[in-house]
Amino acid sequence: MDSVNLSAGWIESLNLMGTDVKTLLLVVGVPVLGLVFIIWAGWRSKAPGPTILAAILATVVVGLALDMEGNAGKIGEDINNYEGGSTVIGDQ
Repeated sequence: MDSVNLSAGWIESLNLMGTDVKTLLLVVGVPVLGLVFIIWAGWRSKAPGPTILAAILATVVVGLALDMEGNAGKIGEDINNYEGGSTVIGDQ
């Protein structure tokens, strides 16, 4: 019996649409979900304090999601520095 990969067409199609879908999710999806979170927190708490904190949290999450390339570069630098770094006396 021959093995046939039925999802080959779907995988290729998703790879071709990958950057567009990623851009759509990061530029539209994350901010919309942040706005929904703020509205939900305000509606549930009916108080300004938790709503303001939800807005701050949503802003941080959206900002980090939109700067994914900068974060990846910084994390890569940290990993390289850690792997090649020397051990300081007293470190365990």
